[in-house]
Amino acid sequence: MFRQKAGMLLIGALLAQWQAPPASADDGQDKELHIVRLDSAPRIDGVLDEAMWEQATLVSDFHQVEPIEFAAPGERTEVRVFFTRDAVYVGARMYQDPARITANILKQGSEAKIWDDDWFGFDIDPWNARRSGYFFIANPNGVRWDGAFKNISAFDENWTGIWQVETHGDDQGWTAEFELPFSSISFNPDTDTWGFNFERRVARTNEYIAWSTRGQVVNPSTNGAAIGFADMRQGLGLGIVPSVVARAADASGTRTNEFEPSLDVFYRFTSELTGALTVNTDFSATDVDSRRVNLTRFSLFFPEKRDFFLRDADIFEFGQLEDNGKPFFSRRIGLNRFGRPIDIDYGGKVSGHFGAFDVGSLYIRQGDDPETGVGERDLLVARASRHLFEESSVGVILTSGDPQSEQVNTLTGADFSLRNSRLAGGRTIRFDGWVQHSESGDLPEGDAWGLTIGTTKPTGWYGSAVYKHIEEGFAPAMGFVNRAGIEDLSTDAGHRWRFGRDRALSLIEVGGEFYRADTLADGQLGSSVTGLHLSADNQHGDKAWLGIYDTREQLIDDFTIYESNDGSRRVVIPAGLYAFTEGEARLTANAARRISGSLTLRGGEYYGGTHGSGEVEVAWKPNPHLNTVVTLLQDQIRLPGGDFTVRLLSAGVTVAFDSHWSWTNVAQYDNVSEVLGVNSRLHWTPRAGRNAYLVVNHGRQDLVRDLDATDWMVVLKYNHDLRF
Repeated sequence: MFRQKAGMLLIGALLAQWQAPPASADDGQDKELHIVRLDSAPRIDGVLDEAMWEQATLVSDFHQVEPIEFAAPGERTEVRVFFTRDAVYVGARMYQDPARITANILKQGSEAKIWDDDWFGFDIDPWNARRSGYFFIANPNGVRWDGAFKNISAFDENWTGIWQVETHGDDQGWTAEFELPFSSISFNPDTDTWGFNFERRVARTNEYIAWSTRGQVVNPSTNGAAIGFADMRQGLGLGIVPSVVARAADASGTRTNEFEPSLDVFYRFTSELTGALTVNTDFSATDVDSRRVNLTRFSLFFPEKRDFFLRDADIFEFGQLEDNGKPFFSRRIGLNRFGRPIDIDYGGKVSGHFGAFDVGSLYIRQGDDPETGVGERDLLVARASRHLFEESSVGVILTSGDPQSEQVNTLTGADFSLRNSRLAGGRTIRFDGWVQHSESGDLPEGDAWGLTIGTTKPTGWYGSAVYKHIEEGFAPAMGFVNRAGIEDLSTDAGHRWRFGRDRALSLIEVGGEFYRADTLADGQLGSSVTGLHLSADNQHGDKAWLGIYDTREQLIDDFTIYESNDGSRRVVIPAGLYAFTEGEARLTANAARRISGSLTLRGGEYYGGTHGSGEVEVAWKPNPHLNTVVTLLQDQIRLPGGDFTVRLLSAGVTVAFDSHWSWTNVAQYDNVSEVLGVNSRLHWTPRAGRNAYLVVNHGRQDLVRDLDATDWMVVLKYNHDLRF
């Protein structure tokens, strides 16, 4: 059965060689620039006063992307670009009234969201394949933000590269000066043409500006071309990142003190293929997860945040899957079934591009876990995909090993993605398919497969349909499956209207969505949701949303929706068929304001009772040095089996002394676990690739109506990225 399904999917991909006609000239055009090579590099200080900038290629033909594509931008932008043997240099002048510049973020780091500030950035596709690449962005304070495109419709903002930028403000606006070493990225040395683009946001007017776009989007498929690259040097292609960690911890009265070195080594076998080795890997400085209370029957999905697993993570993406059915979910590695860390002794990874192929393989030697008794485990993932046409691909995946038990677990899978974003009017169509098979020791085998078809356009009609078939025995030990034994269908459709500056609103959207999941065992309804929504954005970037949802849920077994921390009280929803309707309203203020936030209200019928929830978030940024945010979520549920209220409080304070020093503090509490968690992190980053951290974690739990200390940890860590 598995081979038949795989064959049908792959044959369908290979036979689907239809290519729609290209977009008309009215929908945009491919742009080109001829990049020059110079012998001298500038001093990166944000001031574009050196002679080489006058010799660089000038780009000034920018246009508006939002609110009205191809309209004249409200602010002028000039960019100059050149390269030397070792790096690409981009210098940008953003003309603007200095009093109207928005620059609220001063803190470096992956959690420093600069999207709501003014910013300028550039995108590159060093393979000129129009399907992947990198982006590099800075705000007027010189705060860096980067990421890698997984494909033309999704990017990984957790990817981090080694590059430099400095900015400078004057009476004409602000300038940014970028240096991107060739040693920091993969590229094709046999082509003189890279995909290239430039983009800018003006926060006060909520205007998005770019150089080359189509259909009001900027992604690798819409890039212009930079012609003239030749004779670039990547050096030895060797990166060495030594780290030292000093740690003191106390968990449930057990005190430990550790001093450990760790090492990451990266070697570029070719300009497009990179190997990585990690020894005694430490993740103690990784960002903490946002606290969530699960009121559903299915486990929650938390994104990966560890740097080692984020490098070239796009290569391991499969079937456009984001949650249920995902064959490889790297957070399974290095964590036991209770979510607590397990040592990673060593690991290796090879990833990159090989002609028309994207390839990746990952091996991890995971240490033993005294808490669960699981011994050392060998874990392997291998992925390969081949480019088809301009934006499509077909691929395979293999995983082997179980990080949380001593079962032998394997998964094999194949997928295809057919995509065309070059249709008239900026419309994109896509057709994706995938099939997987898992085996786990003496347990039953299981298959899963799915299809997606969709079309979208920034203005006008959009719609999609996603079908998944996941058998009960499908259990990829290194994947993510939170609901098996079902087939489900998700659909959505709607219409968008966009308006110019002469209107109060910039966007109105009306749409509907439908979801239904049936059990495979008997074909009976598992759950269904039908929804309608209306949303609107104003010209200042504020948003409003109204929705109504009709839900039907079939509970085969009793469902414990609530249990007190001490186990003395439980609320159970009896098995049966339930139907209920809820409404939702949400208001969101533009985060570029000094005071911003959001308010969400939802309520109605709920499993034979009622449900009312509210979430309020307030952010205050009086100046770039101080950023505070407080979030309060409350769910009040009244059921025949009992009433209960869930509250979750989160408070964060970030102090940025300058763009190199920051102090971040996060406290989170919920009244279900009754655990207060505090994370405090002092971070020093003198330049990209060099980081020092002082991290303090402290936990307290309400055991007998008092918050007693349960654990604490203090970590001092330093790493230094050396490139040769």
